[in-house]
Amino acid sequence: MLYPERLARFRAGWIDPGPTVSAVVDQYWHVDWALDRGERLDQPVIDLPAVTVSIEQGDVPAPLVVTGVHGAAWRRVIRGAGRVFAIRLRPAGLAALSDLPPPWTSPTQRCP
Repeated sequence: MLYPERLARFRAGWIDPGPTVSAVVDQYWHVDWALDRGERLDQPVIDLPAVTVSIEQGDVPAPLVVTGVHGAAWRRVIRGAGRVFAIRLRPAGLAALSDLPPPWTSPTQRCP
């Protein structure tokens, strides 16, 4: 785990999917944070090789984000207060749920 001392700054949880969706959904997860005014954290992220659909609220780049498979670690700047609820899909889960064309030209697609 990178920067374990930062865990006190966030509240995170993981939820296993129920049997009716577990063929497509690997895991649900959520994160809440409230940083001091003007504070920012440059957070490295190492993902599992999976597509994640995130619903985000607060001081975030976009309210809905579909994140593809990254070939390397990436970074996210965290500031202010916010929360994320995400659904990590199983392999081919996105194809089962949408008509988004693979492969994507970018590892992250933001939905309007």
